Amino acid sequence: EHINFHLFNKLGVPAPYSYYFHFRVVDGAEEAPDPWRGDFWGLGFAQESYDSDFLDAHGLEKGNLYKLINSTTDAKAQQRYQAPGAVMDGSDHDNIQRNLTAYSTAEFIRNHVRLDEWYVYHALCQAIRHYDYWPTANKNAAWYFEPVYTPPNSFLGLMWTLPWDTDATWGPTWNDGYDVVYNSVFGAGGARAELQTDYFNAVREIRDLLWQRDQIEPLIDEFAAPIAEFVEADRRRWLNAPSDAGNYNGLGGAGKNGIAALVRDMKNFAFVGGSWPGGSVGAGGRAAFLDSLADGAEGDSIPRTPTVTYVGEPGFPANALRFQTSAFSDPQGAYTFAAMKWRIAEVSPDTQGPAQPDSLTLVPDRASWRYLKGLTEPSATTGAWRQAGFDDSMWQTGPTPIGYGEAFIATTLGDMQGLYTTVYARKQFTVSDPAAFDNVLIDVQYDDGILVWINGRLVVHENVASAEPLHGATAESAIGISDSVSYLLADPTAYLVEGTNTIAVQLFNASLAGSSDCFFDLRLLGHLGSQESLQGGGVVETAARKYEIEAVWESAESMTFNPEVTIPAGAVRAGRTYRVRCRMKDNTGRWSHWSDPVQFEAGESLSVDSGTGLRITELMYNPPVLVSEPDIDNEDFEFIELKNIGDEVLDLSDVSFVEGIAFDFRDGDITMLPPGEFVLIVRNREAFLSYYGSEMAALIAGQYEGKLANEGESIRLVDFWNGAIAEFAYDDADGWPALADGAGHSLVPLPSAIPGQPVGANDYSTLLRDPANWRASTYIGGSPGMDDPL
Repeated sequence: EHINFHLFNKLGVPAPYSYYFHFRVVDGAEEAPDPWRGDFWGLGFAQESYDSDFLDAHGLEKGNLYKLINSTTDAKAQQRYQAPGAVMDGSDHDNIQRNLTAYSTAEFIRNHVRLDEWYVYHALCQAIRHYDYWPTANKNAAWYFEPVYTPPNSFLGLMWTLPWDTDATWGPTWNDGYDVVYNSVFGAGGARAELQTDYFNAVREIRDLLWQRDQIEPLIDEFAAPIAEFVEADRRRWLNAPSDAGNYNGLGGAGKNGIAALVRDMKNFAFVGGSWPGGSVGAGGRAAFLDSLADGAEGDSIPRTPTVTYVGEPGFPANALRFQTSAFSDPQGAYTFAAMKWRIAEVSPDTQGPAQPDSLTLVPDRASWRYLKGLTEPSATTGAWRQAGFDDSMWQTGPTPIGYGEAFIATTLGDMQGLYTTVYARKQFTVSDPAAFDNVLIDVQYDDGILVWINGRLVVHENVASAEPLHGATAESAIGISDSVSYLLADPTAYLVEGTNTIAVQLFNASLAGSSDCFFDLRLLGHLGSQESLQGGGVVETAARKYEIEAVWESAESMTFNPEVTIPAGAVRAGRTYRVRCRMKDNTGRWSHWSDPVQFEAGESLSVDSGTGLRITELMYNPPVLVSEPDIDNEDFEFIELKNIGDEVLDLSDVSFVEGIAFDFRDGDITMLPPGEFVLIVRNREAFLSYYGSEMAALIAGQYEGKLANEGESIRLVDFWNGAIAEFAYDDADGWPALADGAGHSLVPLPSAIPGQPVGANDYSTLLRDPANWRASTYIGGSPGMDDPL
């Protein structure tokens, strides 16, 4: 749940903030009378509740909020917040509950549901398998009604679905994930193809940018590492404790064996597949499922994925990042281009490219096998037929599925029913290095029973009584399995050998004549251990990471095809790692997958023309304390002064302070700065004018967010397209002017330092970052709006 809520929030779906905590429960004289009783109660988990504070914490406008309860459909019983101006009778809730159905029109759905939020919400539900609900169920979610009150929605607002109770995830659990919105979008009673297309677009985007091994697996490690040591103590407290002390002996699953086992289990669920107590996840894990979901219904109609290349200056300088995409291509034909988008995101430096293969197919499905009808024993010596050296040259050959009774069978055994109950099959495959695999997955489809051996070692034993059955044996019962079942081999070196390997299958029918079908197909995958986090199955300690789902810049949706883009220099920082991607949309509204990323480390900016003219000329970070105004905090007198030292009027619309304090001139009162003129940004306009005089008002562009730290901090002024204008860190020690630290003076750069501010990183270091290039202002209070006198 901790990871789930984090992911929802990262995707813009408000979800409860959650935390781990621990406190001791002192309920006896002895701190620890034995390993189970005493003050230690283990690790606690806290999560935010749905109420008015939740709306405030997540920056949501005040709208009605309902926490769904399984035991009732009554709106008032589920309401957690009554918003001013919203309906007071629960009719917004009841409208969704009763009127959003499989027969709702697309127009009705759009008018009442915040669809762009729901698409993302449910796409992540598909990934983590948050499925424990159904259209008529009131459970495991909250409904928030955004206060967008219009006649088409009867002034009820737009409903957002928010997650709750997501513990039954990351494994096959209950139900199918069809909530009331899903039922309306995909229900049988109407044409809503456009809404479905938008939904699949969201699934593709989450698969491309988030549900990748190099994103999800380090995230799991990041969340597991801080509690790994504590969890072992927690486990010893509760596992195998006496019943009167409380225990979790009745629980199952990987987590019971420790956090390392749970970490591995979650990664297998996401990208490998396997079997769980509630069922199985096919080969490739939920990643493969998302691929099938996103492309299966629209695969022949999705624009082809573009290819992006870097065409900028060598070294990826931050202010010269240019990229080029391949041409638009659509299986529906020419002249269908509708739009394109670019994005850039910062990622952690050790992020590995997703183009690296996650797995290697050792034995594909629908492959050719040697097979023998079970009319006699396959070898004179029991089990010899399963070994590598056995001669199967006289056996028949055919592709899987092998069997009878189903339309998809490739090799039909027309004489099996009534004549024999078993089939033997063998196949050889080659492995160059078994140790290269982190694990091996067997993905098998069968009816009714099956045994599988690899190099003579039994690896699958399903619905058959004996592991050494004769040729006339039968399955224990008749079953019908339409989906594949997966089996994970955690130690490939125990099963595989370098060079030629042999996989052998014995298939069983439930009866000689009474069964309508019998078949098998099989796929064998070797999962490549491509990251440090996969080695050994343990928990890897990781620092806080950057993830690709959070873009530092996205282009607007361009309706005109332009193969090149220049990344705004203000969006990147030299020395950090980024990924650039592009995607394209056709005239049916279908977006392509995002391109494979171009990953790079941004280099230092190329030198730019200092004639741009904008300079920081004064900084007041620790203003004087006014005895005459004891109620005014002296920090309210802070200011930063800038000057145009060039010969042309400067447009400040793309200029902003992004570090230390935050201010965007685009939103300010002054966006044009003539030559020789000054502009000020202040912490508190009213306080500043009370001290410096109302005549200064015309020079103030606005108030910045934050404050200038008295102990010093970093300041960064950027031009969105051209990069850093000034970047430095001041201090209150180490040679910085002492009079600027509480004595009422401001910091003023020396005249020799001013021209060099925007000319590259080396100049920043040697000029503005050097305290020798600064002085204290001549007078207390500084000289805002004018050159400081010498």
